[in-house]
Amino acid sequence: MVLLAVKNEKQTTLTTICLKLDLANNTLTPVIKKLVAKKWLIKERSAKDSRCLVISLNKASLKTLEEIREKVGYVQHLFSQLTELPIDQLIKQHMTLNANLLELNQKMDSEDS
Repeated sequence: MVLLAVKNEKQTTLTTICLKLDLANNTLTPVIKKLVAKKWLIKERSAKDSRCLVISLNKASLKTLEEIREKVGYVQHLFSQLTELPIDQLIKQHMTLNANLLELNQKMDSEDS
């Protein structure tokens, strides 16, 4: 979600990302640091205000992010070919199935204890 928030803004600040994702600064700071360390994001001083840090995607990560989005779109297309249901209903059914399987797994674990 952080990568998408930054991509949509081109250049942004931590505060703006926090507001968009409704997360606290101290929650996102370690995430941003990891993404910078992994070279997904660039963090630099603002030309307008040297007290502010501007966060942006580097060109390579922008390309990679687009490739990922294309692949996700392709997978969604393949799923849509399997059924007449819209993708949002497929996702809802998948989430329900996962929840039911987790519940069943927890019951089995508690019976074994």
